[in-house]
Amino acid sequence: MKNLLYLLFMISFSVMYSQEVTKREYEIYGKVIGEQGYQFYPINLGIPSKFKLGIDDSIYSKIERMQIRKFDQKKLLEVALKYSINKTFKIVEGDQYNQIFFSPIYFKNQDEAYFIYILKSNREKPYSYFYEAKRIDNKWELKDYYLIN
Repeated sequence: MKNLLYLLFMISFSVMYSQEVTKREYEIYGKVIGEQGYQFYPINLGIPSKFKLGIDDSIYSKIERMQIRKFDQKKLLEVALKYSINKTFKIVEGDQYNQIFFSPIYFKNQDEAYFIYILKSNREKPYSYFYEAKRIDNKWELKDYYLIN
């Protein structure tokens, strides 16, 4: 009986805290994609090891240790389109090089979050961004947290 209760507890706990992207994360990822016009780029969660950054920062270390979550591409596109009103889209030019990679989002608290995203194109070196997101007046504001050369 004790084992059965433990099993039921673990199942309910795992359902409550599933490994899917949350609404807050969709808002942040969608804001980046929509405002910058990247709706039609292939989007990946997780930074490949070849793009890892050698940054000595405690927040970066926490982000690196986080697990990659699953996301719904359609839901992400819906959020991105909300932020792309009156923006110009950057159409993928038919090459396999253009991709976006997002790290998991580290929430320091309910109103402050950090993440990395990498824009890979056919250039020699990808563009890397380390952003801070702060919720101000119930909207996420994004700014550079760490400048990467």
